[in-house]
Amino acid sequence: MTRELKPDQSQAPLYDGIVAYANSAVIPFHTPGHKLGRGRQMPNLIQALGTKALAMDASDEVEAIGVDHEVNALRAEAEQLLAKAYGASRSFFLVNGTSQGIQAAFLALGSVGGAEKSFRKGHRVLVPRNSHVSVYQGLLLSGLEPEFIPFRYDAQWGITLPPTPETITQRLQEGGSYQGVLVTRPDYVGLCLDLEPVVSEAHQRRVPVIVDEAHGPHMAFSSLLPSQSLDLGADLVVQSPHKLGGALTGGSYLHVRGGYICPQRVADALALITSTSPSHLLLASLDEARRQLATTGSQWLKETIELAEYARQAINQTGDLRCMDSHQARALAVDYDPTKLLVDVSALGLSGSRAEEILRREFGIQVEMATTNCILALITIGDTPETVNQLITALGKLRGYRALGEEGSQRLQEQTLQSWPQPQASELSAQGAYWSDKEPVEYIASVGRIAAEWVIPYPPGIPLLAPGELITVEIVDYLQELQACGVSIRGLSGPDGNLLPVVV
Repeated sequence: MTRELKPDQSQAPLYDGIVAYANSAVIPFHTPGHKLGRGRQMPNLIQALGTKALAMDASDEVEAIGVDHEVNALRAEAEQLLAKAYGASRSFFLVNGTSQGIQAAFLALGSVGGAEKSFRKGHRVLVPRNSHVSVYQGLLLSGLEPEFIPFRYDAQWGITLPPTPETITQRLQEGGSYQGVLVTRPDYVGLCLDLEPVVSEAHQRRVPVIVDEAHGPHMAFSSLLPSQSLDLGADLVVQSPHKLGGALTGGSYLHVRGGYICPQRVADALALITSTSPSHLLLASLDEARRQLATTGSQWLKETIELAEYARQAINQTGDLRCMDSHQARALAVDYDPTKLLVDVSALGLSGSRAEEILRREFGIQVEMATTNCILALITIGDTPETVNQLITALGKLRGYRALGEEGSQRLQEQTLQSWPQPQASELSAQGAYWSDKEPVEYIASVGRIAAEWVIPYPPGIPLLAPGELITVEIVDYLQELQACGVSIRGLSGPDGNLLPVVV
């Protein structure tokens, strides 16, 4: 669904105000110390960023921005335009990424019922196990208890899949009282959960639905893309316009519909975890990204999707490579974002990680992600036919690297995420474990201990262990298997990467 745009979407008051102040002749006697890029002691920074960018890096304490409006008033006006563009009751600019929005959402849920009931044991939320680590951080901060929805896995592509709506609705029907449901839509590779049945079932029980829509801020502005989650009834949505839009890295949007989640509670939660000195560069880019998406995004996205389809067809014509198409994607999920190019390189005898390394080292191409047997390339509004053709050409030359190295000389043995060890809860909460006294031990000797931090293999980026979970023989064996296959594991430390933080 493409939103009906309002004439005022051509305005970007915060961006225009910040730029006007940067272009003014003001002599700054305020923070930051680089004095809007005029400081003589920072030639390297000025050379790298330019004086214009530093001139926009002003302070929130400045009373007047260009047009004699206080910056917070301009921000409020810009956030109202953002809410109109996406059809939200209230929207917020975030300067610490979508992670900040997820954490604020859980803090708002955890506070429901008043202070005397806040953060009490028994407040549960339904979350897929293959959620982003910010979900686990939000749970830890809020004290909410997760009830995990098992993830699905497709061995052919080597990717995790969205949970089925039936799995979630059944939990809602059988599980009693929940504070909320969180889902990711679309996922990292563009697959979309069927959200409407989940929202319908949750709302029958007055349970709010939160959507991590980090990879979907563009979906509201093209009928060629899946519907955005707000239009499907989601109550709170967090998006990363820096991923597929034009905002700077770290800038995100949070939207609230109202009704099942109080917008003021969300604002209060954000106040606890938001810097009192937000980057004006980030804020300006968020306002401008909204203006561009809302006014010209439809045409840009049409061209972007055409570029992605052109690349997909060219890749599939190589014979050795396989790029996921609409038919294959919809066999795995109800809908998908065609701007994501998931390319299976395993027929070349290469792992995804090996292909990523070759593309970067030999061809100057950096992809978004590598899995066991695939690479993921994003086609965005920033791409051109020239950049896409360079990608296609480089992929076509991968066949010349079939026999390079032991890993590339044969098809990598299938990593069975289907045998992913299921976590076991302990008597200690995630909060209790994370803030406990810790000691690093060799993970092969950690059976029976309680994890004090997250242990996350990349790929697939799913926590194998979370704070408070019991370390089992199956988990230790799986860690050894992952390390033998060269998988990077975050959360392990030490010179040999074999130390795991446990509760003392």
